[in-house]
Amino acid sequence: MQEKIKSLFRPTSEDRFNIYQSAEEAKNAKLRNKQISKVLKQHKKEELKKLKILLLGTAESGKSTITKQMKIIHSNGFDMSERLEKISDIRRNIQQSIVVLLSAMDRMKIPLHNKDNELSRDFIMKEAGNPESHRRNEFLDHVEQLWNDAGVQECYGKSHGFQLIDCAKYFLDKIPEIKSPAYVPSDQDILRCRSLTTSIQHTEFEVPDGGHQVKFDVYDVGGQQGERKKWIQVFDSVTAILFVVDCSSFDQTLREDPDKNRLLEALENFEQVWNNRFLRFVSVLLFINKIDVLAEKIARGRDIAELTKLYPEVFPNFEKFTPSKSDIMEFLEAYPSYNNETCKKSRSVSRHDVHPDTIKTAVYIKHLFMKIVRGELQLRQRITQQAPNWHDGHSCEYFYTCAIDTNNVQPEEAKRAKLRNKQISKTLKQHQKEELKKLKILLLGTAESGKSTITKQMKIIHGNGFDMSERLEKVSDIRKNIQQSIVVLLTAMKELEIPFAQKENENRREFILNQAGNPESYKSNEFLEHTEQLWADSGVQECYSRSHEFQLIDCAKYFLDKISEIKNPEYIPSDQDILRCRSLTNSIQHTEFCVPEGGHQIKFDVYDVGGQQGERKKWIQVFDGVNAILFAVDCSSFDQTLREDPTKNRLLEALENFEQVWNNRFLKNVSVLLFLNKIDVLAEKIAKGRDISELSQQYPDTFPDFKSFTPSKLEVLKFLESYPKYSNANSMHPDTVKTAVYIQHLFMKIVKGDLQLKERITKRDSEWHSGHSCETFYTCAVDTNNVQKVLNGCRSLIIQNHLRKFGLL
Repeated sequence: MQEKIKSLFRPTSEDRFNIYQSAEEAKNAKLRNKQISKVLKQHKKEELKKLKILLLGTAESGKSTITKQMKIIHSNGFDMSERLEKISDIRRNIQQSIVVLLSAMDRMKIPLHNKDNELSRDFIMKEAGNPESHRRNEFLDHVEQLWNDAGVQECYGKSHGFQLIDCAKYFLDKIPEIKSPAYVPSDQDILRCRSLTTSIQHTEFEVPDGGHQVKFDVYDVGGQQGERKKWIQVFDSVTAILFVVDCSSFDQTLREDPDKNRLLEALENFEQVWNNRFLRFVSVLLFINKIDVLAEKIARGRDIAELTKLYPEVFPNFEKFTPSKSDIMEFLEAYPSYNNETCKKSRSVSRHDVHPDTIKTAVYIKHLFMKIVRGELQLRQRITQQAPNWHDGHSCEYFYTCAIDTNNVQPEEAKRAKLRNKQISKTLKQHQKEELKKLKILLLGTAESGKSTITKQMKIIHGNGFDMSERLEKVSDIRKNIQQSIVVLLTAMKELEIPFAQKENENRREFILNQAGNPESYKSNEFLEHTEQLWADSGVQECYSRSHEFQLIDCAKYFLDKISEIKNPEYIPSDQDILRCRSLTNSIQHTEFCVPEGGHQIKFDVYDVGGQQGERKKWIQVFDGVNAILFAVDCSSFDQTLREDPTKNRLLEALENFEQVWNNRFLKNVSVLLFLNKIDVLAEKIAKGRDISELSQQYPDTFPDFKSFTPSKLEVLKFLESYPKYSNANSMHPDTVKTAVYIQHLFMKIVKGDLQLKERITKRDSEWHSGHSCETFYTCAVDTNNVQKVLNGCRSLIIQNHLRKFGLL
């Protein structure tokens, strides 16, 4: 489907930067639009052929593990990047487990048997609040020592008395392997790994059936009480529901509500699903999951009979319950290894003789759920009683499962999955070697410095640009930029007491501000028409001329000038529109591309991380294996403050941020490419009379006197090489070059150690910095020609440094 749409919109290299400028092009665009509409209808028909499955159940019941199993069995499993991403989650599981165990030891007054471990305990508890501590092997070394302590093992034996994740023992036993730098998580590690599902997870796969490929759409929704309100979002057109129950949770309470038993919560939850009027024609597949954990608990003396005393109306007497022969046979068909005779020959699943109450407990729990299906057990009073035939439109089948056991989840596919796992393991090492050949680049810098725009330019220059679907997705962001801009301007007019030139625009302002809280208002053309009229008002234009006094996005004027084009139903954003468009980067964005160099294809991995103060804690996640850092600075931000902190100057924040990166011990061998960006915005500001010299008065220790500063001829020439269009004296204010070079001097003073903004505990001398260097470039991220020229220079520097690092240059 995606390839069909791509083929309808694939501009040539000549017109990539000049899309739809002529009437002929517009005609072609209309034709392509019709073709796309035709393809979309066909795509809709294909979507109707899919079988939609919902994975429901309470939190920690094993739904996400079943989704992973589907990926292993019916898809291509997990590639190297997915495996490496799981290392962080696995280490977090270890951190969470040991902190819970140590806290429980304090409550239960269980002492450490080895007194030397007191220091390790103090270290762990001190680091518990540090979100990055799990990344360090020092942390894992202390955890390993503690896990071997008999006191910690005693506490683990009483883990039914507190909240401990199921995978605790599994990963704590594997610490020596996990802390190895060459560690790559196996399929079993990924299946055991726990992470909270806080959004709707969507998985697609195909299964051969009767000579055809049957498509499945599986939706996994978080099971926490706060997440269940999202379930109704995916109830439409459901084929079947997989309801997952943790049958080992009979002796545990909810994390959200310590007074509520987990198994009772699962029963109530199942009852709501089974009696939901939207699902009365949807059959339910009941997965009685975590049989392996149940067997371990029963072997350790835990007993479901305690629930009979607490909730006698729900849980009948367990001691008197006897499973029938057919019940036992059903269980043993799912788990033949739990048969005593089979156990003597094979221990592939059990690894211990099964306690007789394991099967009895599993069947007992199954009976409780089936009583709800038959209407023999009602936990919550219903307002409207259901007729006897109300449930005729659906049924419920049950299965005993262990979600981490591929053989149990899909026996007929198990051999193939096992073979695939061996093949994957064999290729992982080779794949890891290939990964090491890639050049990893980090894009760092403060918020709104232009990092994401540079990433887009890389996609245009070294990728295939933006296809039709990507362009159409940007229309919404562009309209949001317009909405944000006009609301900021109108609000600022009130604060600055600037009146409208046209009195009738008062009503338009009221309309815009009334709609500001409506998240859908930007979609209507009525909103854009009012905005267009307001933008033409000289009062609004006067307010825009004073935009340095408030927070306004750079692209405001660009898109406000283009409203007449944007509100056209056939509008398709050009490359320049996409480059100018602003959206907040609040996650790590990853871009890959190849560049020809010396007869070879050099692979680049570029990571763009949000620059807001709250996002910078994520930077350390991508520091490993970095070849170079592209640090972007908005050199036009000298007269602005941070959105997060209106008292902090943006350029000063950029300098402090750069200083932290330059002196970071994890990056002492990583060279920095400093992009002094937004030269176009700087030139516009200087032409409007803005002046960086004001900073000298506010921060004299950081910003030397601007008026007495004179750039050298060489520095002026370097700037003009990047911007030959500014070589004409009449085309640019003379202070533009002076300001750009002045800012470059400030950053290079940090590099040379002549400027220190924050006191350091350990000093950094020139020898400490001998392993890396800093090169500066003047850039305008929305100018493709300028960025391409700069990237070509950067590429050579990065490759040379990479070869020099391995002694090949």
